[in-house]
Amino acid sequence: MKKLFLVVLVILSLTVIGNERIRIGATPVPHAEILEFIKAEFEEKGYVLDIIVFNDYVLPNLALSSGDLQANYFQHAPYLESFCEQRGIQNLISVGAIHVEPMGFYLKKTFETLTTGDIIVIPNDPTNGGRALLLLHNNDLITLSNPESLNPTIRDIIENPLG
Repeated sequence: MKKLFLVVLVILSLTVIGNERIRIGATPVPHAEILEFIKAEFEEKGYVLDIIVFNDYVLPNLALSSGDLQANYFQHAPYLESFCEQRGIQNLISVGAIHVEPMGFYLKKTFETLTTGDIIVIPNDPTNGGRALLLLHNNDLITLSNPESLNPTIRDIIENPLG
């Protein structure tokens, strides 16, 4: 936990020179929870964290870009890069890596019960959608044209046995 605190403190110190109040945006779970967990340690160092919770992945970056936040904590670098490129935003950068949430399948039954026409839902953002496609490929539910790519899209599906 000490390492996490130091990483977050370094990141925030780069964005908050001379200011004791830090407005940071985060998604509820686990990012806002992590910040709440280490909030007291920040207070011991003379910082007050104002944690603004967002329930989507667009508003935290827009708030940071407009200056309403001093930092945000919720995304990996590929998502940030894609977000900024799609919107022409040039004033946001990653100042450090964060953990990447695990991704998994959630079925009411088993893989064997999947049939033609069943619907599998994947995230609609390019980076996490790509991660989901790789997960489907690695479990033989689809075949991708280039499974080595880190950013596949649905256009890269060359075989879908379930239709």
